[in-house]
Amino acid sequence: MKTWYKYLIALIILVLIILAPLIWIYRREIIEILVLARTKAEELGRINPIFLVLAIAILPTVGLPVSFLYIIGGFAYGLTLGVIYSVIGVMINTSLCYWLANSFMKEWIIKLLHKRGHKLIRIPAKDYTITIFAVRLMPGLPLAAQSYLLGLAGMPFMRYSLITLPVEIFWATFFILPTRTVVGESTQSIILVCVGVIVLVLLIKIIRHILKSKSY
Repeated sequence: MKTWYKYLIALIILVLIILAPLIWIYRREIIEILVLARTKAEELGRINPIFLVLAIAILPTVGLPVSFLYIIGGFAYGLTLGVIYSVIGVMINTSLCYWLANSFMKEWIIKLLHKRGHKLIRIPAKDYTITIFAVRLMPGLPLAAQSYLLGLAGMPFMRYSLITLPVEIFWATFFILPTRTVVGESTQSIILVCVGVIVLVLLIKIIRHILKSKSY
């Protein structure tokens, strides 16, 4: 096992050791906050979902984390509709970013990416598919930056969209499902979800590392 894996696993175990008792101690306060958040979000659910779709389609383009909007969508509309509305919005957003990256704004976007510390990627056509998966699975890399990088790399739009769709369904479910589970007001569910999220993030990091080693 590589050294960085060992450190990462040790860090995760340490976080769990610290996190579980804190969740138990403050379980009532956490549940009260989550119930309040659910109540407010359910009030949002009475608003036409077109506003959620538009928010996801536009706001991540200027840097708002799409995960935050996924969670709001899940609270407001439940798992199934929350995922559906979120994915509609995110596919509009990724299409918009792709075309912006290949429009008259191309040079400005390149400068913006360089300013944020993102390097442009250049890969052969045979590695397009695995590269799209690798970039879309990168936790911490903003959705707009992913789309700009892939668009600037010359990815075919159809392949770009077809691979983006299932990955974003996964991410929407990844953020919405734990949220819906936690508001079931069970302390055990909170701990289990936290453990599950941490383990899944670890797996994604490992998959990303493997894909990256094969792609670049």
